[in-house]
Amino acid sequence: MRATKHILFAIAIIGLVGAFMPLIRIRSHGIPMDVTPRELSFGFEKAHKIIDYELPAFAEKRLPADIKSTRDDIRLVAGAMKWAMALFIPIGLMMLFAVLAQWKGRLTRIAAIAVVLLGAISTASWFVLRYALDYGLEEIAIKRTTVVLAPGAHFLLVVGIGAVVVGLLGTIRPEAARVNAGRARLPDRA
Repeated sequence: MRATKHILFAIAIIGLVGAFMPLIRIRSHGIPMDVTPRELSFGFEKAHKIIDYELPAFAEKRLPADIKSTRDDIRLVAGAMKWAMALFIPIGLMMLFAVLAQWKGRLTRIAAIAVVLLGAISTASWFVLRYALDYGLEEIAIKRTTVVLAPGAHFLLVVGIGAVVVGLLGTIRPEAARVNAGRARLPDRA
């Protein structure tokens, strides 16, 4: 299908825009805060320093077990937050396939199969993000604080499903190789 490379390019651009939109929305004591994947991965340096701070040994001994457990949970979440931008790696690879398809003039069957896999990964990462967030919040039971997925996270799902559809179209009905009109052929001499 001739339009697959153009649709894939548009889907990849939409997905990359999602990397800079809010990924999660945190509301604590009525105050909302939107956080982008870029901020989660490359921001919050002061917060990470405070979280990773090691207490002196005498203070560590006197720390109650439930506070140690909570601190370890927060460290685990903070460590996972550093990899938030990695959720958009499949979309970046889709963009690479889209640019190559634009350059070559067609989306090959192998590239279309790779796009299906990348779309499935992107869709699965939305489900993992959603259920990990729900499980994590249930586990630590924070009162008066809610954390929900923001539009940037939903872009993972939309782009993933769109990439699967485009990839399947490209696999089922691949484009024929285009003829290069700029190259003249010499007549065969018989």
